[in-house]
Order: sequence, then structure tokens, then C-alpha cells
Amino acid sequence: DDGTYLSVDWWNAGDDLTAIDLSFARCPSSAGPDERRIPAALMGVDRSFALMTYAFSCGNNLAPWCTDFSGLDENSPTDPMYPGGSYRADWNSVPESGTKSGYINPPDETTLGPFMRTRAFNLVQIKDGTSNTICMGEADGGIDWPLCHGRNCSDSEIFPNPFGPAPYWTAEFGWAWAEPAATDYATAGVIISSGLASTFWQFNRNPVIDNMMETDVVGAQDADRHNGDFIRDCDNVNHVVGNFRSPHTGGGFFLMCDGSVQWFGEGMHDIPRRALGTINGGEIFNMGEVVD
Repeated sequence: DDGTYLSVDWWNAGDDLTAIDLSFARCPSSAGPDERRIPAALMGVDRSFALMTYAFSCGNNLAPWCTDFSGLDENSPTDPMYPGGSYRADWNSVPESGTKSGYINPPDETTLGPFMRTRAFNLVQIKDGTSNTICMGEADGGIDWPLCHGRNCSDSEIFPNPFGPAPYWTAEFGWAWAEPAATDYATAGVIISSGLASTFWQFNRNPVIDNMMETDVVGAQDADRHNGDFIRDCDNVNHVVGNFRSPHTGGGFFLMCDGSVQWFGEGMHDIPRRALGTINGGEIFNMGEVVD
């Protein structure tokens, strides 16, 4: 509204935009649905979203939306309910401006991948080498990939789905969904998965960890989450982003930051797999020894 951002009101643009099926966004071998319908209770209007089966790498990092500022920093100082500050992230060639309130618990820089919330990386910053760093990878969805729900997935790996025939929530996301969200999307019984994936867990792990943001605060209300404090507290956020997962038996295909495509097996050892996710972890390994 203040001219800082150039944005598209895509949730009101209609299915003519959000339901467009992009062939390059889906693996031909995926058996998942073509789209996901989100009810009006969540979005305000019923909306269909064409799905995507490739996720962006957030590195060896399970909490990519732990940010270095409070959500309130971007609110207007005159907001009647949640007065904020002056900070504006760089967006659409408009440079970053204003001030942040600072970290509560900063993320470990050695675990970061090329895609993170509120962070932008260029090729020069990929110190581990573009040919050794995953840019994107397969992230299949549908009934074959249950998305376990709840902190550490301790409550249930099978979660009833009141909006469809599937007996559990599935790990799927639309190409038009904002990634990742500033808060969880668990409104009106609908769970929206993230378009980021981590190399922390093995490829093709099933179920797909926990894509829901949770807090250690019992009974936290919307206002608590809105201010961003719990989101920024990275020590209190675990397992909130899924793994890479493929419809192919034994592994999956990955786009590296140098533009090459590699096949990695699901049985890869933890050390090289996690190293492949980071841009500045300082790991040294032979790519020929990890490709199978």
C-alpha cells in the first residue's frame, strides 16, 4: 500500500491464475493430484491451486522461517492492533530499508541452504561450490506421502482428513502459494505444506516429517504468533520442514546450483547428504563417491 512492494492479489485473482497447471512444475511420474481445493474458511473464498512436485532447498536446516526480525517490524507503526516498525525487506529491486529488532536465537550459518525466508543468496556466496550444492529436488505429494502433524510428529502419523477421502494429510503444495509462510496454515482443518525441503533427513523418508510450525508455549494464541517472537526463537521450532521425496524407487533427481541434474540414492550417508544442502558448511567430499 505504501509503494514499497509490488504484489499481486493472487488469492482473489481466481482459479484462472492459481489453478494453471505448469508442466515443468510437476514430475511426470508423480501419482499425486493435479490440484488442491482450499475452502473459503481458510482463504475467504474457495480456491483451487495447481500443485508442484519440486521443492527449493533450505539446506541442512529444519527451521527456515526463523527470521532475524520480528513480524511486527514490517507492520505500520500506526497499526491499531499490532503497531510495528520501519523495516522493509528488499523486494522487486527496491533495496532493504529500516531497522530490525534483531535475533532471539540466530540460525547456524553453516546449515543454511540457498533458499531461506528473509535471506537472499547469490552464487558467489555458495562457498561449498555450485556443483556440490542442491538447488531444488523432488518433493512428491498425494496419498503416498502422509504429512505427520504436530510437534516432533509425536501425536500421530495418521491424521484424519475431514475434507477428502485420504485418511491423512498429504505433503503437497501449490506453485502459487507463498513460501514459506510467516505462521502455520492449520486453519479450518486445512494444512498447507511448504515448498522448501531440507537435507537433514534422508531422502524419501515416509511420513514426511512435520511441515507445521509449532511452539513450546502451551495455549499460544494468534496474537502470540502474530508478533513473531516464537517464530524467531529457533530453539523452540523443530521439524517444521519436510524432506525431499520422489516417486522413483530408491532415490530421486536433484537440480544442482550449477544447473546440472544428479540422481541421489535414499540410502546416502548422513554426512554427504547434509553437506549437499548447505552453501557454506565447509565440507569437503567427492561427488563421485555419493552418486549412486
